[in-house]
Amino acid sequence: MSKSQFSLSVIASAVLFVCHSGSTYAAASVTAAMDESNNSVILTQPQTASLHYRDSDIPLALSGMTVLPTNQTTTVTHRGAINGVAVTQDRVSFSPSPYAAPHLVLQPNLVLQESIAALSLTDVTKGGMGAFGHVNYTTAQISPNEMGGRANIEINDNGDGHVGAIASGLNKEYGMLLGVDYQNTAEEVGFASQFDNEKTQTDIMFKINADSLVGARNPQKTEFMYQYTDSESGYSNVGLVAQDWNSKPASRYSATQNDQQEGKRHKYQVSHVVDLTGGTQMVSDFYYQSYDEKISQLNRLEGVAIGVAELQAIAAMDANPSATANLASMLEDNHYAGYGLQTEGVSQYGAHQVTYGALYHSDKAEMKFGQQDWLWNIDRSLSSVSVDKALMAYVDDVNVFTTTADAKLNYGALSFNLGVAFESVSTTREVGVEAYGVEEADFSDDGWIPSLEIAYTTGNWKAAFAAKQSWTAASAGNAEMKAQESMHYQLGFTYQTQVLNLGVNLYMQDFDNQHVTCMWSMACDFSQRYMQVNIEDVTANGVDLSADYQFSFDSFAIPLSVQYQYSQAEFGESGVNELIGLYVEGEQLPWVPEQQIALSTGVVVGDFSFMTQALYQSELGYATAISGGEKIDGQWKVDIAANYHLSNVHEIYLRVENVLDENLVSQQSSLGITSQGEMLSYVGYQARF
Repeated sequence: MSKSQFSLSVIASAVLFVCHSGSTYAAASVTAAMDESNNSVILTQPQTASLHYRDSDIPLALSGMTVLPTNQTTTVTHRGAINGVAVTQDRVSFSPSPYAAPHLVLQPNLVLQESIAALSLTDVTKGGMGAFGHVNYTTAQISPNEMGGRANIEINDNGDGHVGAIASGLNKEYGMLLGVDYQNTAEEVGFASQFDNEKTQTDIMFKINADSLVGARNPQKTEFMYQYTDSESGYSNVGLVAQDWNSKPASRYSATQNDQQEGKRHKYQVSHVVDLTGGTQMVSDFYYQSYDEKISQLNRLEGVAIGVAELQAIAAMDANPSATANLASMLEDNHYAGYGLQTEGVSQYGAHQVTYGALYHSDKAEMKFGQQDWLWNIDRSLSSVSVDKALMAYVDDVNVFTTTADAKLNYGALSFNLGVAFESVSTTREVGVEAYGVEEADFSDDGWIPSLEIAYTTGNWKAAFAAKQSWTAASAGNAEMKAQESMHYQLGFTYQTQVLNLGVNLYMQDFDNQHVTCMWSMACDFSQRYMQVNIEDVTANGVDLSADYQFSFDSFAIPLSVQYQYSQAEFGESGVNELIGLYVEGEQLPWVPEQQIALSTGVVVGDFSFMTQALYQSELGYATAISGGEKIDGQWKVDIAANYHLSNVHEIYLRVENVLDENLVSQQSSLGITSQGEMLSYVGYQARF
């Protein structure tokens, strides 16, 4: 086989993988099976692997999730919901405290992942944590060979770079994997003075697994995984006024030069899979994980929380310093931890399938807030004046028990799916240092999550109507202790062949109550960090379209993947709360773009490939005066990569992020305009062994 034929067959295999990938066992419903076809991104396939991403919002958008613009950790929403959207890795929540800290946003390093898959309408087995949406990362798998892996190094046009490697192998007794990745980038961000925004991150992942002993009655596999992440960033929530943004975007005022975020994460997971007699398979996970973060963010000028007027004053002083000023930063020193045991079984009864499971989960969030006072000098430097590390402190504890059952009844081309979950949640908040109105809490709540699906499958076509009553318990910061609830309806169609996959979902989600916590583009002060507010009437209606196709020719191939979302997610009532401010009936939710398009395409010619991935979002943001009264206009983010395979082992590449060199906005509020980052080019090399 020629090298040209080899390259084309790899692309074709990748398309087949997208169209026909599956779990260890069959999907619990036809809707879930359709999502496997429509909403899976295989990060190791050439179409995405060519870009060698460490982090990016585009693969998440290609999986069907709505992503919010950022140059930090990507926040996802789904059909209007912020809370109750689960981000998991190998079936376990990636956040250690999804119940106690719904505001915490974490995403894994893509280098150590194999795939991303999202569910458009989650089945009941996800419980309340993922009742309103679910995206799952699958980590890199242990090589079936005695030794296999890859090593990668890349350098950008600022002289910074990334380096990483994964090595794994399998012998007669066990398999092992070790992955390490290090990132170090720095960019000059000073508006009128020189200082850098430096980002560093170290990731380590270790796996070891073993099959059952020879002659064991039931085949089984046990795997242990450990993950470690250490990250530091000079990121600031405070941006620029519009005039300064237009003249020098992607820069910051010297008042923010000491803003920073640090995080350390540990995860331990033991997974066990056993095939029992009668076609039953059980998958169990025991896990413990923790995350420690330290944050320092500028939030006051002369004792006043930064708003539009204060930001204008900071801009004027940074441009022409004539006197000293008093600044203050909000400090956070938080500890999150969680552990649990979950098990899920699938049994076949003739043509029918039953899925059942249980989860016990406990997590906590130890939150400590302080304040650092600074003197902003005439030379634009900052001098420490005082530090109070115990301004406010509280601990949220949550214990969860979930049971689920789901039956798929198959009658030829017609199938019915009936599911129900019951979840009981116990929540407490203990206040250590009382301030800003924080109050203790102690309550329990439980809810039922029923679902129904009617589906028809014939030839290459699948069609399914699904309905679900979704439920997620309130967090300790919810003064009314009201659960988030909705009725969710979806009508989906999928057409699938060897090289083509088309999917259409029409949906309606009617919220009786929706939760909102401090999130993207909100200027949250101390009193707003601990609360969860309710919006009693929200509707989200829309359509999702997906397409994957392989254009194959004699000497080249053109892969194409498109995800399009149209959403009308609107407030059903007018009101005011402490996080959003004033909201008006019929107004689009600030965190939901009306349209989102994610595109991946390119051309493969022999050993050379050229790939493009792009993301478009229509207008986003808060229209109310409390958040600055400005919105983010529609914007395109486009990345490209050119790759050349010197052999089956060696590859060189060029990647350009934001190739259109657009001034991409990540947030726009009373704290100003912040950037997603300017155009940046990387030259890289990867070896496979």
